[in-house]
Amino acid sequence: MAGTHSARRWLATSGVVVVAVAAWLGWRAWRGGRDDSSPSRDEARFVGAASCAGCHRAEHDAWQGSQHALAMQSASDRSVLGDFRDARFTDGAVTSTFSHKADGYWVRTDGPDGVSAVVSCQVLGGTYITSPSVA
Repeated sequence: MAGTHSARRWLATSGVVVVAVAAWLGWRAWRGGRDDSSPSRDEARFVGAASCAGCHRAEHDAWQGSQHALAMQSASDRSVLGDFRDARFTDGAVTSTFSHKADGYWVRTDGPDGVSAVVSCQVLGGTYITSPSVA
């Protein structure tokens, strides 16, 4: 009987350990795999490409100068490649006008509701246009 008692104890202990490990893994998955040193979603912020380059030099060097590296830049005289000197683009019945003033880059165009509006271009979507319908 002594062997049966120790086998039961071993099974019970193993069961508790398996349940504890499963609970811990479930909790980690629920938290998104973050450890306590990771910032929360509210604390997370963009740290810039240079922060990544320290640990990921080859990837950074391959990325540098690519379309992805140039996308999402702030609109500036250096980054805007399009013609914003009151240039016009017509697609069907809609004509859009692109202008540059002292306070930034602007587009007058029809919105989804068909009403004409002037919108500020603050961030670029990239420097390579793949389709005539993408402006």
